[in-house]
Amino acid sequence: MRGPRVLIVTDLGPDPDDTKCLLVLAMLHKQRRVHLAGVVANGGGQPRARAQLGRAILDAVGARHVPVAVGSEGVERAAEPFEYDIDGYAAAADVPLQSGSELIDSVLRASP
Repeated sequence: MRGPRVLIVTDLGPDPDDTKCLLVLAMLHKQRRVHLAGVVANGGGQPRARAQLGRAILDAVGARHVPVAVGSEGVERAAEPFEYDIDGYAAAADVPLQSGSELIDSVLRASP
């Protein structure tokens, strides 16, 4: 068995802390030190765009199989132009994303 199962609920986008955390977890996942069970992106009134960013980040580091879901809206805020400026972001727009509650439910039900 891999290391501990991790489900991250995050507000990717405006600050680099969440992106850094996701990158570290993706690398630990690839090293089989953790099992990244999924990512739920929330907040800013733009959870779909934030989930798309998460999908693009995971795809860029070769973790395409890690599910990404759209979480809650949160408090509306305007996105800065640089927040979604990453290779692969536009391509991730075509990827279907489930709801955050569905992903959390499925991860919890699959846990021992």
